[in-house]
Amino acid sequence: MRTSRVVAGVLVVASWGVVLAQDAEQAKADREWLVQTWEEHYKTLNYVSKDHNFNTARNALRPGRPIGKDVQDKLGKLEALEQGALPAITERLDQIMSGRYGSSDFNQVAQKIEGLTGGRGPARGSGGSRATTVPEALSGLGKGVMGIQDLRKETADVIMRAVDAELASTQRLRPDYDAVRAFMEYAARWNPADAAIKGRLAGWDEEVKAHRAKGDPLLDAATGPEPYALFAGPGDAGELSKSALEWLNHHEGDAQFSDPDEYGERREFLHVIVRGDWRSLDKDALGQTTQWFLPLHCAYTTERLKKDGVCVWREWSIMTMKESGVQKAPPWKYANPQGPVQQMRIANLPAGAAKPSGGGGGGGGVLVWVCALLVVLLVLGGAGAAAVYVLVLKKPAEGAAPPAAPA
Repeated sequence: MRTSRVVAGVLVVASWGVVLAQDAEQAKADREWLVQTWEEHYKTLNYVSKDHNFNTARNALRPGRPIGKDVQDKLGKLEALEQGALPAITERLDQIMSGRYGSSDFNQVAQKIEGLTGGRGPARGSGGSRATTVPEALSGLGKGVMGIQDLRKETADVIMRAVDAELASTQRLRPDYDAVRAFMEYAARWNPADAAIKGRLAGWDEEVKAHRAKGDPLLDAATGPEPYALFAGPGDAGELSKSALEWLNHHEGDAQFSDPDEYGERREFLHVIVRGDWRSLDKDALGQTTQWFLPLHCAYTTERLKKDGVCVWREWSIMTMKESGVQKAPPWKYANPQGPVQQMRIANLPAGAAKPSGGGGGGGGVLVWVCALLVVLLVLGGAGAAAVYVLVLKKPAEGAAPPAAPA
């Protein structure tokens, strides 16, 4: 009898040993998998609150502007992970947390794994300056996987807030509607399940129509700033404005400008007025000015704005050369903009403003062709032919060649 009990006890102990050995082997495998998987995917799964570069790039998102590399990379890596390893990672984490170790607490599960594998410490080197621990790997993977949907939703919300701000702006009464729509499509890519974004995209044409109807009267009524009447000189404000306009158009797009147009487009300057007196920008050790700047109001347009006959007013400063004894006069060295923009109709610019190239802003290009044709007709056919031709003249299609004069 005693012998049978001893044998039974030995068998129980042996079975416990087998179970413990199996648990230890499983724990070791889990430990290696956790560390290896975290080191492979931590750049993607590292929770957004720890990713400073991504946060900075995400907060700078605006319709029509280039999307920061950190934001593009994050979404690309998430999509690749979701289409690749994420389902298997999620399943294995499920098995570890709720299956084998019976807890949803990362610290408790990590302690159990470490207890079965010989205590706390790194499982293996990460190839860098330090090794990854089990708590770090388990917590990172768990929070990273759980945070993916939160990250997607948060980022889509940031993008949509930028969309709403662009459409609500009283400075940009005519936004780039195509860029805004593309931006919303990017938000939908971040959060494909968001029904509100899908609804906005489906009704976008109607939203644009309503936005135009609201903004058009404001554009029609907008006027530019008044010239500065108290300019003390030296120099004539009108001549300095002309000189600045010529320089700005000649140097637009090169290193003389401190920043590009807000949408990255090339600007075509149409009108410049002086908005203040000369000011000292830089001085030498003796307190003598070595560079002056002249405050300006500048009106410019771009290819995008020109299609709607719209231009932008913005404050600028244009700087002289930097040298000892510099005069308050051209030549100019560089220029930069300051402050907000304000849009208005090109047709409502002050008399004497330049007409945009390509005939934008109300048909200025057509008028040039008409005048040229009238001169030809007067020479070749007399006043009668010219008068008849004006009666039958039709506006040419956009981009078409000027109409030929009758034989």
